[in-house]
Amino acid sequence: MTNKELGAEMNQDRRPRPTVVVIGGGYGGVNVAKALDADVDVVLVEPKDAFVHNIGALRALVDPTFLAKIFLPYDRLLAHGRVARGRAVDVSARRVVLASLAIHIDGNMQVLRVRDLIRGHDPRAESRERIE
Repeated sequence: MTNKELGAEMNQDRRPRPTVVVIGGGYGGVNVAKALDADVDVVLVEPKDAFVHNIGALRALVDPTFLAKIFLPYDRLLAHGRVARGRAVDVSARRVVLASLAIHIDGNMQVLRVRDLIRGHDPRAESRERIE
């Protein structure tokens, strides 16, 4: 092993990355998931397989070549995270239950409901109260 390889290995952070579950793949959810993707393990919960850019639909009406640009498949959205297709039916500090499966997270997890972020509600306060 070279000094460069040894130095790179020593500088790697061995702590597990926190997991963030983003519920909802609309405009807010997509932006939150993409912004966090490089720093944490992101799980985007969304029942649909693609995001439809509704505002771009008007342009596609007059420019048919633009039609392909308004459908953005979720499976190509995140470089590191993943998309869980389903509808969230129960959410707690350590578990998100979808209509089709449950996501159990061991360790550090934060669930973000995008509608709460938009309204200015801090879901972490509720999570801390339930955990303590």
